[in-house]
Amino acid sequence: MTVIPVAKARFGFGGGGGGAGVRAGKDQGSGGGGGGGVAVTPIGYIEVRDHSSEFKRIRTQMDVFAFAAAASIAAIALRRLLS
Repeated sequence: MTVIPVAKARFGFGGGGGGAGVRAGKDQGSGGGGGGGVAVTPIGYIEVRDHSSEFKRIRTQMDVFAFAAAASIAAIALRRLLS
């Protein structure tokens, strides 16, 4: 059997800038900046066997919380719809 890890990768970048100006007779400076980030999260793995393969998801506490929240909202909506 071969196991292949599967991950979700996210990245983002941002930047800013400024300009020079004169205020009340004094020179005023300018500024700027930038940054970025990367996040890699494992989400599961693929089991490869002789003649088949299967993806197996890694469950987290956040998955359970998201499912419970979605089920609660659906139950409230259904209850209001049927009332």
